[in-house]
Amino acid sequence: MGLLDLAQRATRPDSPIEGLRAVSELRSGLEGLEADYVDEAVRSGLPWSRVAQALGVSRQAAHKRHSRRLRPAPPETPSRGRARTPVMMLGASARRVVRFAREECEALGHPGVGSEHLLLGILRCREGVAVHALQDLGVSLTVARSHVERLGGDPGRARSSDHGHADTLLPTARGVLEQSLGEAVRSGSDRLDVEYLLRGLLKEDGAAVRVLKQLGLSGTAVERRLSQLITSQRP
Repeated sequence: MGLLDLAQRATRPDSPIEGLRAVSELRSGLEGLEADYVDEAVRSGLPWSRVAQALGVSRQAAHKRHSRRLRPAPPETPSRGRARTPVMMLGASARRVVRFAREECEALGHPGVGSEHLLLGILRCREGVAVHALQDLGVSLTVARSHVERLGGDPGRARSSDHGHADTLLPTARGVLEQSLGEAVRSGSDRLDVEYLLRGLLKEDGAAVRVLKQLGLSGTAVERRLSQLITSQRP
């Protein structure tokens, strides 16, 4: 359930207990959103004093609350005879995409997160070359969501189990993440950002690609526009 829905439940509950539950879930969601924005701000080079000012707390309080999570993972010691797997950090925007995908999956009543929900998650992002590439090609969240909703009734659609939920990643979503990791590594990045998620989505032959085809778009067309936008932003 999205934050707006939770806010409505918290302000107009059916009972005090329902209100308390909604407030608890809303607090958890807002804390996660705050963490994403702090992550993005600090990694973009903003000082902790600016972050603290935006949060309305002291610099020490902001640093204490968030700095431990932002510490880089210690380097792995390579095992004898095996190559070390690169350490990949999920960017703040990419984390929001995954959160949005779970919300879309739950709202649509689907049994687990697939590539189509990741597509909706990307479209819910307001910034970045990935969503701009899709929008430039005429893909809107509303239209894409209607196509994904129709996919829910497709008896041939792969499902992980009859008892799945929004925390369950279907094979196509796991495939997108694996493909995205490969794209990021090949680009020399140490962070998995949204443009890599979109490229991974295009390489994984899942429901998201079917939705794009229904909208008259090929993976090649989306990749071309994405590459153009990335190139235009380089100094």
